Amino acid sequence: MDHSTRGISLQEINFPVFKIGIHKPEEDSGLVFYYHERTEHTDSGNHTELKYKVIDDKNIDLPTLAKRRLKLMQEDVPLVKLTNAIYFLGDLIKLADAKVWFIDSLGKVFNYKKSTVAKLKFHEIETVIPINTGGVIVQVKNISQRFKSLYKPELDKTHVGILHFGMSMILYGFYDKAHKETWRRV
Repeated sequence: MDHSTRGISLQEINFPVFKIGIHKPEEDSGLVFYYHERTEHTDSGNHTELKYKVIDDKNIDLPTLAKRRLKLMQEDVPLVKLTNAIYFLGDLIKLADAKVWFIDSLGKVFNYKKSTVAKLKFHEIETVIPINTGGVIVQVKNISQRFKSLYKPELDKTHVGILHFGMSMILYGFYDKAHKETWRRV
């Protein structure tokens, strides 16, 4: 099963991952950025203004995207806002689209292409265990593997959707009942 992502495999992606947009960012000499030109027509002629926002600068000798962005922020470099972190593979699968670009926590830019299918099965939740640092561990009836989630399911959510492919199982979501098994592209 090939999970290639424009030059890197899922095993090479370091979570958290951030959605950066539907346009591939420019990459030049270690700098990852978006830019656009705006031409203003005035009586004295045309004036073209180039605006850019930086996502990452790999020329900064720091190991992670977050540390490099903090350094750039201190230097008042205009940054692209990274609003939502994706911590789990199941969430990446749900958000991935052929047009969406992501960046991982080490600064790898990629586009996740769903290349296969997995069976989505629904299982009853047995126990939800809070984690002191945030999130929960979900134990499911008749499955020995436990699953992590960043948030506690609402009280009406009694089931989970689990993606099954090969020997792997991935938490896909919380549901109010067991739905009919189906397939999802992953």
